[in-house]
Amino acid sequence: MPKVIQAVYENGVFKPVGKVDLPEHQWVEINVTNVTSAVERTKALFRADAGLIKFIAEDDSLTWAE
Repeated sequence: MPKVIQAVYENGVFKPVGKVDLPEHQWVEINVTNVTSAVERTKALFRADAGLIKFIAEDDSLTWAE
């Protein structure tokens, strides 16, 4: 069953951002999709201080009101 694992490419190696639930030495197939940050995706949607926008977009303690 396919699953999405976010990773960062550094020094020729894909490094998972979080815990990966796979057995050691498991072979996998990687399909690469470039992901932009929340800051880049929402750039220029409204005017505000760049530092504040970055904080709001990347702070995991903030949640959306429903």
